[in-house]
Amino acid sequence: MSYSKKRKNWPSRRPHWAAEALPFEHVLKEQILGQDSAVREIAGIMACHVNRQQLKCPPQAARVLIVGRPSSGKTMLVDQVAKLLNLATTNINCACLSPPGYRGYDLSVSLKNLIAEAGIGGVERASTHSCLIFDELDKLKRRGKDDDFIKQIEFSLLPVFSGEKLIIDQDENGESQPIQFSTYGALVIAMGVFPEISKTVWTDPNRARRALVKYGFSIEFVSRITHIIQLKPLRKEDVERLVEREVKSLGSTYQSGANVPEMPVKQIKAIANFAAKSEFGIRGARLLIHELLQRRAHAEAIDNLV
Repeated sequence: MSYSKKRKNWPSRRPHWAAEALPFEHVLKEQILGQDSAVREIAGIMACHVNRQQLKCPPQAARVLIVGRPSSGKTMLVDQVAKLLNLATTNINCACLSPPGYRGYDLSVSLKNLIAEAGIGGVERASTHSCLIFDELDKLKRRGKDDDFIKQIEFSLLPVFSGEKLIIDQDENGESQPIQFSTYGALVIAMGVFPEISKTVWTDPNRARRALVKYGFSIEFVSRITHIIQLKPLRKEDVERLVEREVKSLGSTYQSGANVPEMPVKQIKAIANFAAKSEFGIRGARLLIHELLQRRAHAEAIDNLV
C-alpha cells in the first residue's frame, strides 16, 4: 500500500483546508463588497493560519501586503480577519513611526500594546495568536526615500517580518526584566495605497516586488512579503450598497423616539456617484450623509413639536 493511500485511511484531527477557507470567504463577502478575488485569497491565508497553529513544527505565519485606493476596504478587511480568527491586534501607523532610540512613537510601543492586548497568556499568546497591522506603509517612503532616518525605521521592521526574537524593555528605567518576543507565529499585514505604482503591476508578484524596490524599499524587506493582494476600485453598484450601509449605520445616531431618518434612493445614488468620483471615497461621502441626515432629523423634530 502506497503512502498516499495510507494517508487517506488515517483520520486527521486537523480540519480540511476548504472546510476552513470557504466559511471565511462567505462571511467576508458579506462585509467586503466588490472584492471577491481578494476575499478568496485572504480566506485561504486564514485557513492556512488555522492549520499551521495545529502543526508540531509550523512554518512562519504569512506576511501580507494589501494594496488599494482609499475607501476600497483595506481596514475593514483586516479588522474582519483579526475578528474571525480571534487574534490580538496592534495597529502601527508607518507615517508616524520613529526609529528605536528616538523620542516619539517607535515599534516597541506597539509591541508592548500587543502583549497587553493578548490578555491572559501574555507574551506566549501574542507570539502565536496575534496580528500586527502596518498601516500607511507607502507613506514611510513618501516621507523621504533617501533619508537615513527613514531607512532606520525600515530596518527596525525587518525582525518583525522575519520572525526573529526581539528584546523589549518593559520600562525606560530598566528596573524590570526585558521581554523576549517573536513574531514568527503572528500574522503580519501591511497596507498602503502606493499611488505612484501602476495598478497593473500588482497582478504579477515579481513585477510587484521589483516595483516596491524601485519605490524605495530594500530587497531584504520586500523578499519577506509572502502575499500581495490588490483591492480593485469598487463598481458603482457596490458603492451604492456601501452608501446604503453607511446611511443605516449613521441614521441610528439621529433617531428620535421610534423615528429613524431615512434617505430617498435618488439621494443615495447621488452620494454614491460623488464617492465614486471623489479621491476621498466613502469617507468623504460621510460628510454629506451626516449633513442630509441631520436636516431630515431636524425637520422631523420640528414637525413633531408642531
